[in-house]
Amino acid sequence: MTRMTREEAAEILDGRNIVDRAAYLEALEVAANALCESAALRADAPPPNDPLTLEELREMDGEPVWLRGTGLNRWYIFNGFSLDGIPHFMPEIGWKPWAAYRRRPEEEIT
Repeated sequence: MTRMTREEAAEILDGRNIVDRAAYLEALEVAANALCESAALRADAPPPNDPLTLEELREMDGEPVWLRGTGLNRWYIFNGFSLDGIPHFMPEIGWKPWAAYRRRPEEEIT
């Protein structure tokens, strides 16, 4: 018996091809396997590492964040915001422009 392709399974499951029960069950199996493979691939891929928004940064009080900027590319501890809304890090970074990340950006890993 030839293994059914994903395309053939899709045609059966969306009603374009009317088939017997055995072929329909095989189409379901092919679709289920494709979903499992897709989920496994997503689980292996790291989640996006976009720069943190200020709201996301607020949630990381006391946690390490990767700061990217001139002379800053390293881990810092976020120590919350001052009353005037200025974010504070340990060690202090001064007034350098920066972007904060949950993890080190891939292009900086050597």
